[in-house]
Amino acid sequence: MSVALIELAPGVFWMAPEHRTDRPALGAIAGDRATLMVDAGASNRHAQQFLDALATTSVPPLSHVVLTHSHWDHVFGYPQVDAVAISTEETRDEIATMATYAWDDDSLDERVTDGTEIPFCRDMIKAELTASERAELKLRVPERTFQDELTIDLGSRSVHVLAVGGDHASDSCIVVVPGVVAFLSDCAYHNLHVEPNRLTRRLLFPLLDRLLALDVPYYVLGHDDAPLARAEFETRANAMKAAGEAVRRQRADVPDHAASFVELFRAGLPHESV
Repeated sequence: MSVALIELAPGVFWMAPEHRTDRPALGAIAGDRATLMVDAGASNRHAQQFLDALATTSVPPLSHVVLTHSHWDHVFGYPQVDAVAISTEETRDEIATMATYAWDDDSLDERVTDGTEIPFCRDMIKAELTASERAELKLRVPERTFQDELTIDLGSRSVHVLAVGGDHASDSCIVVVPGVVAFLSDCAYHNLHVEPNRLTRRLLFPLLDRLLALDVPYYVLGHDDAPLARAEFETRANAMKAAGEAVRRQRADVPDHAASFVELFRAGLPHESV
């Protein structure tokens, strides 16, 4: 299957997410000497489709792949990628644990029953990988980790990798090409792994401030259908903040542009300081 690889800026590429199996967006950043991949994808097949598309360009060979967090859809394709993986230490530890799991139907169902996995991820894993692919799945643990911030020189271009956390995954990091784009992956999304799903002001508000302070004109989110221009991301961030503040005040007059976030913040109330 052919995929569309979009060049967002010279040497900066993006491939759209695919919602049928919850595949995230993937990215690549090229310098004069090397290329860095952003996330490894939901399966070897997903990763290979991206790599095949990238091979049609004139970018240098891959040197690194940043795994933005440990959720399956961002790391299952790593065995297919011939590059050194970089992640936070927490991401490495989570993947090391995941590498001990079996991925057959019964094992997935059992982990949903015991609360280790959620039904949504189980169903998407089954949709993305066949039973035989899951039987052969061998996760790779990242070779290189960092704690707060890491700069990678690709030759005439430096990329910054920042640990940011957030509600969605405490181990989240982002990839920033200064003056060009920030690959945010899923860091600004809500927490899917608790019921009810939630956002919290305690984690989200400082994260949004940090993301808005980045010197970039575009933001790429992991499961959005298109990159967001700065003005679009600011509008979303302001809506999320307005919803959080409205819930904090427990007022009914929620701004229309913030209404879609209100229930997520309400779900977070028992877990944060008001």
